[in-house]
Amino acid sequence: PGEWGRLSPMYRDGFSGQPEQSFEALAWTGDSEEKVVDVAISRLEVDDQDLAMVEFRDLTERRRAEVALHHSENRLRTVVANAPLIFFTLDRNGIFTISEGRGLERLGLQPGEVVGRSVYDVYSDHPEICESCRRALAGHEFKELIDVSGMSFETWFSPTRNSRGELDGAVGVAIDVSTSRRLEQQLQHSQKMEAIGRLAGGVAHDFNNLLTVIMGHSEMMTRKAAPGTPLHGEAEAILSAGRRGADLARQLLAFSRKQLVEPKIIDMNQILAGLDGMLRRLIPESINLSTVLEPGTVRIKADPGQVEQIIMNLVVNARDAIESGGRITVEVSAVTIDESYTATHQTLAPGSYVQLAVSDTGRGMEAETRLKIFEPFFTTKDTGRGTGLGLSIVYGIVRQYGGDIQVYSEIDQGSTFKVYMPRIMEDQTPMAAAPHGLRAESGSGTILLTEDEEGVRMLAREILEMCGYTVLAAANGEEALAISQSHDGPIHLLLTDVVMPGLSGGEVAERLRHLRPGIKVVFMSGYPDDAIVHHGVLDKEQAFVQKPFSIEDLSGRIRSMLD
Repeated sequence: PGEWGRLSPMYRDGFSGQPEQSFEALAWTGDSEEKVVDVAISRLEVDDQDLAMVEFRDLTERRRAEVALHHSENRLRTVVANAPLIFFTLDRNGIFTISEGRGLERLGLQPGEVVGRSVYDVYSDHPEICESCRRALAGHEFKELIDVSGMSFETWFSPTRNSRGELDGAVGVAIDVSTSRRLEQQLQHSQKMEAIGRLAGGVAHDFNNLLTVIMGHSEMMTRKAAPGTPLHGEAEAILSAGRRGADLARQLLAFSRKQLVEPKIIDMNQILAGLDGMLRRLIPESINLSTVLEPGTVRIKADPGQVEQIIMNLVVNARDAIESGGRITVEVSAVTIDESYTATHQTLAPGSYVQLAVSDTGRGMEAETRLKIFEPFFTTKDTGRGTGLGLSIVYGIVRQYGGDIQVYSEIDQGSTFKVYMPRIMEDQTPMAAAPHGLRAESGSGTILLTEDEEGVRMLAREILEMCGYTVLAAANGEEALAISQSHDGPIHLLLTDVVMPGLSGGEVAERLRHLRPGIKVVFMSGYPDDAIVHHGVLDKEQAFVQKPFSIEDLSGRIRSMLD
């Protein structure tokens, strides 16, 4: 009835000569189906009679399509507005016509904020963005990774065309891939550091074999030559150079995480407090050093000497970054790493950690330098001021204990290095340290020597025979087993290299223990194998001599095993 009430006045107007009128109304069919109709009324004269023609056109499907389109547009607008992306369109002159998406928040923009502005003005400081838009407006479709405001966006560009096929603008979709790109860079960096570590460990292994021969024979020369003679002095010089080479090899092993260590339960507060005096002597008076300790006890399981090395290297690095007066802060704190942090730092697992932070007010570093600072022999210091191994050693030590190191730095804003080490919550009894400083002593007994490097084998044999032992020498594991089977007398001890072609030192030892129960075993290597030294941590059940060894090291270890 209401709809007919609207129709009656128009019906009367039709007879009064008013122009044709129309309006939209609801109508019902004989089946009571509701329809949307367009009602048009016009006046007609037929056979001298005035008539009013009422025309009904069914608009139901058209209106349903319009409503569906409107809802679809709203849904699309809602999806785009809430999606973590940026959706934009440009006209042929590069003017923004649409700018939507939650990703705009990352750039400090609001949806629609740049609409009506030129892309060349908005991003005038980013010529690569302007060039990409020019390419799209020229008809090219492509994908590109764009860096802006410290973030990375994977962006798809596509030209748009009008109904005549002419270029009339461009459309783009940008997705923030900063997190995934950062994780990818971390993985690549980790893989590169792992490869460099394997190379460094291999070099150190071969280097230690050479140093063993050089240092061993020079030490023998110092014993044979009279003190004060030129020969004795030359031998001492060779031995001194060899020791410096051995220090370098130890640093390479520390980086490659193959250094032999003896971990204990230690309190990081006590370590830092004990180093305070030494650290202050390392830095000039123009630099203010402050240390901040965590209240209570913060325990980790690590080699105390290596932890001291971490602190010393980081403080020295901070000192060298400060050109004149400045400040260095060393802080120990207990932190909890949650899953939100590990989502972007996959080198750590969630849990409790002890954090060592070393901050300085020095010159800082750019991003390119930050990516390389943990590589061996990379240094930004002047010639003669560093070997480039300090931070790589820190990296190797920290990773050896399941920790991580992060660096935060900007040019002229200083740097902060944060070391994370797994925290030991329960009280544990510290591990006993292995004996050091063994004296060279003579002895007796038969020793089966297995070493694939001829120079090392000859040197070790000469030292042992000089100390009174009978030596059976083998160049590999198979030969050692053959000698054991053919030798009628007792063999009191096996002295074997760890890494050899064919049978490893561990395999030779295992077989000989079955063939000769009660035989003692001493391992030696310049590159500890995981089967003998688990991830670089000394197994208390194994006796070990690290190459390069001195006469006292080798003879003392052998005597202690046979006594």
